[in-house]
Amino acid sequence: MYTPFGQRVQGHGARPVFKGGASYNAAMRLSQNTSIQSPASTFGLICFAMLNRALRERNIGRCVLTVYDSIEFEVLRGHEAEAIELAFYYLDDWPMEQFEWLNFVVGSDGELGTSFGTLEEVHRGITQEECDQIMVDMMEKYTPPAWISAGVA
Repeated sequence: MYTPFGQRVQGHGARPVFKGGASYNAAMRLSQNTSIQSPASTFGLICFAMLNRALRERNIGRCVLTVYDSIEFEVLRGHEAEAIELAFYYLDDWPMEQFEWLNFVVGSDGELGTSFGTLEEVHRGITQEECDQIMVDMMEKYTPPAWISAGVA
């Protein structure tokens, strides 16, 4: 079996010798899942890589990590709105421009903050002033744990 990106799945358990057994049934289920999950995963990684490249070319940020269908990146202060717009472009628009067989909008959402516990949802078109205000509000709300304030490591 081949995915839309040309990746090949062997599926050894699908050989006639295994027909009627658990290996054969597992291979059949895997082939159904592979046709959906493999392109989705590859597609996400391509979009993430393109976004990371754009951030680095502009010297405004970089990808820190990806987890399944999420990406976290660090951005220089003052460039948050630019990075958010790039993220929405590379995750929503760019795929439609590059893959003529893609006939649906993937859709993405974004959050801005300094850590996982302090994220605020953001939308496409947010201004830098709005980003700055979110960061100011966040810093006013966030109280570091006592051990950090005390300088204990």
